Amino acid sequence: MSDIYPEGSAIDTLEKFAKDTKRTIDAKEIPYQSTAVHPITYHKRKVSIPESEDREVFYLSYGNSREYGTYANFSGVFFPINAPSSTVIKVRNRDILDKINPFLSESDFKSVNKDFNNKVVIEENDILTTKSFFGKSKIQNLIPDIFKHNQALRIGINDVKIDFIDELKEKSHFGIYLIDDWIVKPEEIEFLFDRVKKIKTLLNI
Repeated sequence: MSDIYPEGSAIDTLEKFAKDTKRTIDAKEIPYQSTAVHPITYHKRKVSIPESEDREVFYLSYGNSREYGTYANFSGVFFPINAPSSTVIKVRNRDILDKINPFLSESDFKSVNKDFNNKVVIEENDILTTKSFFGKSKIQNLIPDIFKHNQALRIGINDVKIDFIDELKEKSHFGIYLIDDWIVKPEEIEFLFDRVKKIKTLLNI
């Protein structure tokens, strides 16, 4: 046991969270076959917890110890949207390095809300979808507060691959998530459920 995973492991902790909140959970831990060359057993881990019985908003975590790169581990809350599958939008907190980096690549999208522009960085390949989802003033007011809660969080569309549950397979999706780590604390998961549902309502989805 540890302070991070008090129930024994990340999946154990999430199973307890689901049980305590009367939610269902689908957790898979699939081992890769070890070999003489790779005697260590690697795993692929997938967890999904629907926020409610309507199965429209999901907590998801993915981890693959055989993968490398930014998206080998991630965790967050997501829901399906109507947007082109080719669209990729990433929104993150603007930090001091962004402010001093003259070569920063970011979106052409700029809000009339200068405070919003000064607090976030948006990278995207679809300006029309960006305007549609992030042009609303109420959403722009909500996003900086999400980053204030945890500056490592990202907000995005189709930035991570989450087709391991049927409701999101081959569908575009919106999410608030953490890259390269799992979110397992109950209060953090409930925070994301709450904010994602507010955004979903504001988008009339």
